[in-house]
Amino acid sequence: HDLQNRIIRAVGTAEERFTEDALRMLRAVRFSAQLDFTVEQQTFEAIQRNAYLIEKIAVERIAQELEKMWQSSNPMRGMQMLIDSHLAKYLPGDFESTLMKWQHFQAFGCHDGWAFFIITTNDTSLIKRYKLSNNEKNYILAIQHALQLIQNPLSDTELFHVEVNHLQTAARFAKWMEVNIVDVEQLVA
Repeated sequence: HDLQNRIIRAVGTAEERFTEDALRMLRAVRFSAQLDFTVEQQTFEAIQRNAYLIEKIAVERIAQELEKMWQSSNPMRGMQMLIDSHLAKYLPGDFESTLMKWQHFQAFGCHDGWAFFIITTNDTSLIKRYKLSNNEKNYILAIQHALQLIQNPLSDTELFHVEVNHLQTAARFAKWMEVNIVDVEQLVA
């Protein structure tokens, strides 16, 4: 019945389920964003009451759920639910002040969510705090560098050292963040 009505509900007592594994709270938020389901009111209230338990979960497990949420069809909904559920209070990073920047976000690659989150929060310490891989770190820093470059006219030398896909991703980020940039399409043509 809940599946037909697109509702996420804890099995049995929500408090018990979240005490057994606090990551279930973050999964409820992620599934809501991913599947466009609603979290049932009592389940959502239990998440709000128990949000502090998320601090006991390994940051690597949290990072996996956030990455899946950012690759969902509605990452902004997931970000809003993280804030409304109080989970964001117990997670590294500033979710609230950057919320509106996620309005048009769409992941084209698996690391785009991390890059966008870290660039919009302007907090590269999150790379270490979420224990991201060197591959993820290098991608984030490359996009951040490309975004800084495209805010001013590029010399041929600068352009030569930046990958085209990094320029294109940085241009999408700039548009979503409402940052003025040079015409990237003309540069990469």
